[in-house]
Amino acid sequence: MAQEGLLDNEIRQSTVDRMHSGTPPLAAYKKAILARVLVRYLDPIRMVPSETILRGNPDDPDEEETWVIKVWSPAEDNYLRRFNKSHFKDGTLIPYTPEAIAAVSVNQVSDDEIELILQKPHFTLKNKLAEFTSPVPVRRFLLMAEKMNRPIGTINHIKGLLEKMETNTDENTEGGVTTVNIDY
Repeated sequence: MAQEGLLDNEIRQSTVDRMHSGTPPLAAYKKAILARVLVRYLDPIRMVPSETILRGNPDDPDEEETWVIKVWSPAEDNYLRRFNKSHFKDGTLIPYTPEAIAAVSVNQVSDDEIELILQKPHFTLKNKLAEFTSPVPVRRFLLMAEKMNRPIGTINHIKGLLEKMETNTDENTEGGVTTVNIDY
């Protein structure tokens, strides 16, 4: 059996106290896409690495438990951020706090904003798509454009950009596995 350090016990106790006192978590993160997302995290009680799959519609507040992961200590937060860097980088996993929701990151866009941009002139769409660094929001634009029955030129433009982004992503993978550098 591994020897427990005093710091581990202190973190556990602080986490349990926080969870049972009704205090909000240190941080919370939500998935920003409809697809399932595998998240690696540090179990708050046992302090061992674990995994969970976030699922459900992130816009449905009734299912919040299925698409949000909460962290209760700085150690958990550091672990979550370290082992899910690609999710944070591409906008798949985003902070879920009132302050963070107000500060929109590069790859975040709401369905309402997508719909509004698709109704505006084509140059507005081109400018917005040029801001993204991940194919995830671009794919959402494509799905919404098809759903709204936008002109074929608009759909082809989005498909072309998506193909370029996915080709660049594929160059960063080896054998179907994305390589991620982890700084310790």
